[in-house]
Amino acid sequence: LVTSGSRVWDKDVPEEEAYTDADWLRTVEQETIRIGDFVDRGIHGLEQQLKDLAKMIEGLKSGGNIEDRIDENASLEEEASFLELRVLQAVGRVAEGVQRLRLFAELNHAALYKILKKHDKQLVSKEGLSEVFPRLVKATRLNETARFDALDSDLKKLSLASSKTENIDASPEVARLIAGLGRTGIVGSTVQPASHRSELVLSFFLGSSLALFLAIGVLLWLPEKSPKTFSEAYFLTPIPVFRVVFSFLLILWCMGTVAKICESSDVNHMFILNVDPRCRVTPEFFFARAATLTTLWILIFGMYVVDYKWKILPTVWAQEGFNKRASFHFVFYPVVLLLLTVIGSLAPSTICRNRYKLAIVRSVRRTAMAPFFPVDFADNMVGDVMTSIAKPLEDVPAAVCYLLSHHPQEEELVQSFIRNGDSCSATTHGLIVPLLAGLPFFFRA
Repeated sequence: LVTSGSRVWDKDVPEEEAYTDADWLRTVEQETIRIGDFVDRGIHGLEQQLKDLAKMIEGLKSGGNIEDRIDENASLEEEASFLELRVLQAVGRVAEGVQRLRLFAELNHAALYKILKKHDKQLVSKEGLSEVFPRLVKATRLNETARFDALDSDLKKLSLASSKTENIDASPEVARLIAGLGRTGIVGSTVQPASHRSELVLSFFLGSSLALFLAIGVLLWLPEKSPKTFSEAYFLTPIPVFRVVFSFLLILWCMGTVAKICESSDVNHMFILNVDPRCRVTPEFFFARAATLTTLWILIFGMYVVDYKWKILPTVWAQEGFNKRASFHFVFYPVVLLLLTVIGSLAPSTICRNRYKLAIVRSVRRTAMAPFFPVDFADNMVGDVMTSIAKPLEDVPAAVCYLLSHHPQEEELVQSFIRNGDSCSATTHGLIVPLLAGLPFFFRA
């Protein structure tokens, strides 16, 4: 490289084509102006949102917006309360936008200073900090925090305009907590250590689960003890129960994944699906429940595999079953797993309260009973989910037939499993299974 005053260029490039200091400063100025324009547009957009929210609050106070129903199944009082919570939720999202934009402006303000300071140090000059920096800061108004303070003041007024927070001198965050809406996405920082930690734990769990599934595969591949009494058909008879539980686990994992993708893509799925704004169910809730039940599934299924293939526990009533390896106690593995899954799903939670679980049941009822009940967009999504689980629903009759059949499994039941893949009757195969598989599509139509 060749250096000459404020000009730096490669010795193989002609001097007249070199990238000069003036070119570099011009590029910095263009980028800074672009950042300033972005901040100005962001502030203008936030101001417009605040004006719209102020109109909505005035409409709610006068009762003019309640006729525009969101939930046809709610009373007018419930609808008014619901709309107020929606407005407070929107105010919280605007507050989050103000906070992010303020941090963006401050970060770029500091970055511009450091860049020009480095420039002056490299070229032994004072032009960057003494001339360029003040001019660009004044042109872009990156140092004018009063604009953000005015937005914060307007946000506080709107937060306290709700009937739930009237006559309370508190910040928007406190107003949201009073209304039961929780905190906004960021509080004074763009870093969320808890979220990062949960992602690390989730990654570790998924990796461990994959290793354990591979271990179960190895157990299935290893030769069994006493091959003469080992029956592959008898071994597979409880599989429909394990598959039903596994399908439920996949639903939980998919719900958490979809919610996580929506959050990372800034898609307000809670608003789109008309979920109660006070609902604090996050993707981490679904992941935690799914992880717990997946651990139980791996443990209990692995115990069943080891017990049947290598006869760990003594047989019970083997003389009444298919052969000497048959035992009554094998049914306890799928039964215990099913009971733990039901308990884990219905167990009380301070996050996913019973009213939210009942809301899902009511949505399924409205979807199934349409057009006798009005349905909304969320109900249509529930209908789509129901059609997606049409295939797993076919395992439910097979699981019920196994649980209600004789234990230990008799010769006739094992032969039925070999012929049909389960121990159900011809009536179940000809009527109940097609009915369960077709009803979701009938409900969704």
